[in-house]
Amino acid sequence: MTTVAYEKISENKWGHLYRVSLLDKNKIRPIELILKNVKSIFGLEKIYNKSYIKWNISKNDIDIVKLIEKILEESYPNSDLEKLISQISIRSNYPTMLKTKISNSSSHDVIKHNQGEIITYNDLKNKLCNVSLILKVVNINNKKLTYNLEIKEIALLNNN
Repeated sequence: MTTVAYEKISENKWGHLYRVSLLDKNKIRPIELILKNVKSIFGLEKIYNKSYIKWNISKNDIDIVKLIEKILEESYPNSDLEKLISQISIRSNYPTMLKTKISNSSSHDVIKHNQGEIITYNDLKNKLCNVSLILKVVNINNKKLTYNLEIKEIALLNNN
């Protein structure tokens, strides 16, 4: 059975920070997810000093993210969790989106494109992409689990 290994990194007034990885048949590997043929209708968004992109996702992508969230909840060593804060955004009059974080140490090299092109995060708005994500850490505060899916790579598809 696949489970999630939690390794405590730090603790402060904002909660407990854990490094998470998949534990499958005694093999430890990162939690990764690939979104195929997705686009962002808003492009780059800033919240305080952090940058995010919300991707329009399919029903299949929603099911996969919900499965990851369920595994995160069920694998947490203490059973006192009351809530998981999902990164799936469901709002009326908008498509279902997944909020993903751009690492503070990230550069535009995360975006894969044709040689000679200069592509920025702002250029991704309404363009089809394949997005590789990684879940590195979770934060637990007041019996709530929060996580960020960090962008590892964005492949801009050529048919845009």
